[in-house]
Amino acid sequence: MKKIYLLLSLILAYATALSQSLSPVLIGSAGDQTDNATYKTSWSIGEAITATVTAGNRMLTQGFQQAEPSPTITGVTNLCMNSGVYYYTTQAGMTNYVWTISAGGMIIFGANTNQIEVVWSTPGTKTITVNYNNIWGYTPAMPAALNITVAAMPDPAGIITGTAGVCQGTNGINYSVAAITNAVTYAWVLPEGATITNGMETNNITVNFAYNAISGNIFVYGNNICGNGAGSPPYPVTVFPSPPTPVITDIGPNLYSSASAGNQWYYNGTAIPGSTGQIHIAEYSGLYYDIVTLNGCSSDTSNVLDIIVTGIPTVNKENMKIYPVPNNGLFNILITTSSFESYSINIYNCLGTKVYEVKRIEVNGSLNKMIDIRSVPDGVYFVIVSNDQNQVVKKIVVRN
Repeated sequence: MKKIYLLLSLILAYATALSQSLSPVLIGSAGDQTDNATYKTSWSIGEAITATVTAGNRMLTQGFQQAEPSPTITGVTNLCMNSGVYYYTTQAGMTNYVWTISAGGMIIFGANTNQIEVVWSTPGTKTITVNYNNIWGYTPAMPAALNITVAAMPDPAGIITGTAGVCQGTNGINYSVAAITNAVTYAWVLPEGATITNGMETNNITVNFAYNAISGNIFVYGNNICGNGAGSPPYPVTVFPSPPTPVITDIGPNLYSSASAGNQWYYNGTAIPGSTGQIHIAEYSGLYYDIVTLNGCSSDTSNVLDIIVTGIPTVNKENMKIYPVPNNGLFNILITTSSFESYSINIYNCLGTKVYEVKRIEVNGSLNKMIDIRSVPDGVYFVIVSNDQNQVVKKIVVRN
């Protein structure tokens, strides 16, 4: 071991030669040496600590040399304001602890210790710092700093915008709300049968309405680590039912729909212009089907019929009259011809079920035939008067 007395004499002699007093600084933190015009000395790590001396702006501790202290802080960094007491800790065993804290935070205990208790009363990005003196009285050049994010409850949600009336089975409907202050995610509440397909937990969503969806209100509220904000005003959505899928039947070239209104007939995949009644007379061989639209909502496609037209002409409807219409099921058919002809009369309900039939009605000039179907339920019926060369179709309404 180097002679400590010689070392002390050299350093003290240098100190007396200085003309001004300077703050001591560390000249080494491990095994090292230093040269000076006045003296030269060295030390090695591993020697026992025996003395510390200073001279002017120099400080030397013989023996183990400690690295410059580096303060740290641990504690919760993401939290909600006014949510309780939070603890922040630095190294123990030091002296002269100095803590600082951003506005909106308050140290309620431990300000001069290695652990403080803090409450946060305002939101935003905050900072805590700490510094201290180590066991040799040295103060680190840089204090420790810890950034804190303090959140507030989300603001109340605003008014929802979107489509107020939709059809069952409609997809891709958008709903949105203005951005909610302090919200991290958005929680939506939808009517039964409605499903979010895009934008989940955002302020702009895309919704599909199933075929069993029902009318109801849409709500939204903001959410973050503090909880849920106040919800939006309810946004009522009316879900219109899709019409039942029609069933079509054929009697020769005559096509009948089970739907009394809203029909649109199709031929080989193309809508037939103007053919929107409950009955359609096929003029060409091919594939026919029907779609019903009510309140802007369309049904699924009906069954498809492959019709072969044989070319039977249609009798002039002016040559056949039915009265009274509507009736209670008891009515007259007046048939007028220019020569002797034989006809059959068939009556069908809207499902294509035959409810009445009479064959070989002979007409020579005119015939007034009374028909009695008072046993059938109220509804729409189709009367067909035909023979091998001609036919005519009339629709009647029966009300018992």
